[in-house]
Amino acid sequence: MNRDGTFNTGRHGLPRLRSVPVYEHLATIGWGKFYLLALVGYFAIDVIFAFIYLALGPSSLIGATASSTMGRFAEAFFFSVHTSTTVGYGSLRTAGGTGSCSGSPTPAAAISQTHRCG
Repeated sequence: MNRDGTFNTGRHGLPRLRSVPVYEHLATIGWGKFYLLALVGYFAIDVIFAFIYLALGPSSLIGATASSTMGRFAEAFFFSVHTSTTVGYGSLRTAGGTGSCSGSPTPAAAISQTHRCG
């Protein structure tokens, strides 16, 4: 370790993507950047799952009442946030089949849904 606290190690001979020290980067960035990165990551996952539910059609979420595409996306995003944060389903739930299998952005939600998939 250098006197200023930085690391004096180097990576040589590895492919470009394998030589990126992700853990080291996350451990050394400031808290503000770390929280921002986590927030953007969760937001991106929730948007992806909202698009999956939007693609499955309006009948994939029971309790969804919106008729416009933006309204259905907002309800799908709301459902995705609820399942990814494990808050609970609230007023929306999956219709079963493909919908219940895709509504598992976290391992806890995936485990709770396995009895319905199949």
